[in-house]
Amino acid sequence: MLLVAVVLACLIVPSVSFADSDEASMFAQASSHYKENSYYFASTWLERILKKFPATPQREEVLAMLAKCYASTSREDKAVRTLKTLLKDFPKAAEKLDPALLKMVQEPSQQPPQLVEPVPAAPVTAVPVTAVPVTAVPVTAVPAIAAADKAAAEKAAAEKAAAEKAAAEKAAAEKAAAEKAAAEKAAAEKAAAEKAAAEKAAAEKAAAEKAAAEKAAAEKALADNKAIAEKLAADRVAAQRVAAEEAAAQTAGKAGSDQGATKLPIARPATIEEAVAERTAAIKAAVEKAAVEKAVAEKAAAEKAVAEKAAAEKAAAEKAAAEKAAAEKAAAEKAAAEKAAGEKAAGEKAAGEKASAEKASAEQAAAEKAAAEKAAADKAAAEKATASALPAVSASSEPQTTSSAPAASAADGYTLDFGTFVLKSEMAGIKKKIKNAGMKPVVEPGPKRKEQMSRIHVGEYTEQKAAEKMLQKLRQAKAEHFMLQDKTGKFNVYAGSYFDKVGAVDEQLRLAGFGITTELRPMSVQVPTFNLTAGSFKSEEAAARKGAELEKAGVKPTVVQRHK
Repeated sequence: MLLVAVVLACLIVPSVSFADSDEASMFAQASSHYKENSYYFASTWLERILKKFPATPQREEVLAMLAKCYASTSREDKAVRTLKTLLKDFPKAAEKLDPALLKMVQEPSQQPPQLVEPVPAAPVTAVPVTAVPVTAVPVTAVPAIAAADKAAAEKAAAEKAAAEKAAAEKAAAEKAAAEKAAAEKAAAEKAAAEKAAAEKAAAEKAAAEKAAAEKAAAEKALADNKAIAEKLAADRVAAQRVAAEEAAAQTAGKAGSDQGATKLPIARPATIEEAVAERTAAIKAAVEKAAVEKAVAEKAAAEKAVAEKAAAEKAAAEKAAAEKAAAEKAAAEKAAAEKAAGEKAAGEKAAGEKASAEKASAEQAAAEKAAAEKAAADKAAAEKATASALPAVSASSEPQTTSSAPAASAADGYTLDFGTFVLKSEMAGIKKKIKNAGMKPVVEPGPKRKEQMSRIHVGEYTEQKAAEKMLQKLRQAKAEHFMLQDKTGKFNVYAGSYFDKVGAVDEQLRLAGFGITTELRPMSVQVPTFNLTAGSFKSEEAAARKGAELEKAGVKPTVVQRHK
């Protein structure tokens, strides 16, 4: 993402900025609604400009337009507060205000200030037509505007509740998944621990039995060896005794042969070696018998340990499987319940949004209709007031005509032209220098001209629901957002239009931080312009001298001839 940002920044060619591109876009929206007499919608854009750009160079114009919007939509309290702020910050703004608006903040004894024009107009235009209290004629717009406000508030509350509900459902799902994973992990760890403990116990038991058997065998072998040694010693003593007895008997036989006595021989081994061999064979047989018995016992113990280990592992596996099956069943039931609740909530949300959209559309249509009726009534009242004031003017116009003759001739003289501008904020510095030169700047509507803009395209959708979902995401990112439907029926979502390409790219990079991918689409739009002039001179030389004086102050005007 960082690489994409760097590449985009490198490809940008700096262009002329019309003040703040975001502010310019918002002011363009407000001006468009204002010119179409959609004062309610214009006021929302103007409020946002003052909130986001309190020190805007266009503050005077924004406050004046906002006061007009409030007064035209029967919000007199707000209109009065806005007018007081305007006159406090810009005292000279009273010269440009509509007398009907100015009357709202004046004391009854005060008279409307006389407007000073650089070139006096015809006597008929001096009639205070606008002094007629036309604003009190239509009051039908109040319920429609209140209903539109209520619908907007209800829609915002519904969207907030839906977002909170979705966040809660997401958190619950994540919590359930985490609990399920933790339960499975705990069950696996428990089964592994039980299996390890069973294996350890079986191994320890087998080792203990083997050690006991070996100890017993060693003790028995030691005892057997000791007995053999003792027996061999006894046999040796016995053999020696037998040999001694045989020798004594032979001696005694010779002595007693005379008596003819004969004794029976005693049955004993012929030699000591035979006696030892017999005893060794007996011991060997006993040792072999003990070894066989030991082997049989060890085999039985090993088989018993294997059987116990297998039984323990089987029991642990069955227990783990049962716990896992129970956990999966509980998780599945919980997921099914959450899915059903989510589908139900989504259905309710869609139905609520549809109803809110239909209600808002109907209320907007009613508000626009009321505003149109009010505008028509205002126009009719103004025309009626003008018609009723004409006879009084014609009766007293002769002396005024005589005194205004020089002004009429001056209307054919010369003036200083300072150029054509798209934004009034561009003229602020020039107007200040004109005033310092003792002249009054005159701003008049100029010809419309094409300007290049960059529109941030977010995506194209075949379903309106998907497009509205992206609009919600843009709201959460605090970005400008609107949706247009093309001729094919597809919904295109945009994140604002910019005169300044650098500002548009900056917004692209900011939206990329929210995971929103966009592209810039160039477009040409017709925008209104403003002509700035000042001064009224009888001769071209006088205008040129004043122009040279202003040129020293850093402003270079053009001398042009005035037209009737």
